[in-house]
Amino acid sequence: MKTILLLTLIFSFGSCTSRSVKKEVYSEMDQTQPSKSIKMAMKESEKTIRNSKKLTEDQKDKLIKLKKDTFAQVQKHIGDITKLKKILFKNFAQKEYNESKVDYIVKKISKINKQKMDLMFASLKKAKKILKSTNDAELSKAVFMWEDRFQ
Repeated sequence: MKTILLLTLIFSFGSCTSRSVKKEVYSEMDQTQPSKSIKMAMKESEKTIRNSKKLTEDQKDKLIKLKKDTFAQVQKHIGDITKLKKILFKNFAQKEYNESKVDYIVKKISKINKQKMDLMFASLKKAKKILKSTNDAELSKAVFMWEDRFQ
């Protein structure tokens, strides 16, 4: 029953959200701690890029900067989504929850997730352009494996 209710809420985006609900959600997000990052997992691809004999220093620098910038932005999105989910489930646990607030949170999670995906694909396209003259499968794998780390 709870699953059906949750799915119904996820797919029904028709209600209006007041400014006070938005303000309350943002306040709760500021007070909620995100999950820990996976920075250590990213170092492997950076090492592979740095050690590549097939890339110029400019390509290496551009790829590493792109990876770091994308990673930081994606981690922020992931942190925001995690905070919002915590707030969402905290609200569902209440006997009487604020339906407008829940609807707003679900919309916000969807919006942030789309922004995260758009960012990741834009980053992968930029990486592909930087690598255009390189046909090294191992290097390409190291560069493109970072998408898997941004889940």
